[in-house]
Amino acid sequence: MTVGLVVGITQKTVEIDPTTRNEIGFAFIAFAIISTLAGGLLTLIQVLELLVAFYKYIRDKLKRKNK
Repeated sequence: MTVGLVVGITQKTVEIDPTTRNEIGFAFIAFAIISTLAGGLLTLIQVLELLVAFYKYIRDKLKRKNK
């Protein structure tokens, strides 16, 4: 959003050439993709933590049952 805001304000005061607009677009797309991948990675880490906690719960429950 920050890139869009800056470009929107800049367009009203200064003329931006097409090459610069393409570079800004590529940077915006790259940041969006990286942000999406980072969110996916964080979600994967949380799911793995949940699976580990579930495994430990089942393991402890089976130990108590065997005692």
